[in-house]
Amino acid sequence: MIREFVNLRKEIAKGKKLAGTFVRIERNPAIFYIAKEAGLDCVVFDAEHGAYNIETLHDLLSTANALEVPAIVRIPEGTKDFVSRTLDAGASGIVVPMVGTAEYARKIAFYAKYPDIGSRGYTSSSGHTQYTSFARHVELMKEANERILVIVQIETLDGVDNVDEIAAVDGIDMLFIGPNDLSVALGIPGDLTNPKELEAIKKVSDAAKRHNKGFAMAAGKGLCEKFKNELDLFVLGADAAMLFSGMKDVRETVDGFIAEKEED
Repeated sequence: MIREFVNLRKEIAKGKKLAGTFVRIERNPAIFYIAKEAGLDCVVFDAEHGAYNIETLHDLLSTANALEVPAIVRIPEGTKDFVSRTLDAGASGIVVPMVGTAEYARKIAFYAKYPDIGSRGYTSSSGHTQYTSFARHVELMKEANERILVIVQIETLDGVDNVDEIAAVDGIDMLFIGPNDLSVALGIPGDLTNPKELEAIKKVSDAAKRHNKGFAMAAGKGLCEKFKNELDLFVLGADAAMLFSGMKDVRETVDGFIAEKEED
């Protein structure tokens, strides 16, 4: 019996605000036990900047689906190879960076969605079907088209300029802000609260709303708070940063002990 996948698209449609975090260095499937216990709705693996290959992702995604913790993967680019292999491995969604035109968005949707929306190739005995091999092609393709999140990242000037056309593409489910690269494109590197940055983000969130698409952003608490009403998916932090913060806290705690002893 195939375990039912968690459908994040349905959760968003019901008005739920989803919480996730980036995973860039962790390869231990225990990450999903921790995420589930912490109450996260999903994790986002970063295969654009992280050093993940398809074999590693497959093994991690198998555990994610067994534990019913949706895992989205940010892939390096929206080619058929990256899109189809990542989804076949069992990802609950993909994020494609640097999407600047509707034409590119249509190609991504074409590779990611089954007919009649796209032309994704079908196989039954793979991670995305939890290795069932029954003749349920129509049912499984329909389920995948309704569940899988196809997310495009808006972080370039042409992406902002063309955001309405991108958001209108059938098969694109969510617009995702990359605030750091967006600030670089705007000529204000790292100035994430600059009015130019905030105006561009607002333009993207407005386009998502107009076209009934989800809106997501990977950012710190401050920037996410500014757009808390617009966001459907909050991606806060990353595993490396969390480890650094925890280790730094240990150092500062011990230093505090030492300072107290010296005062005595």
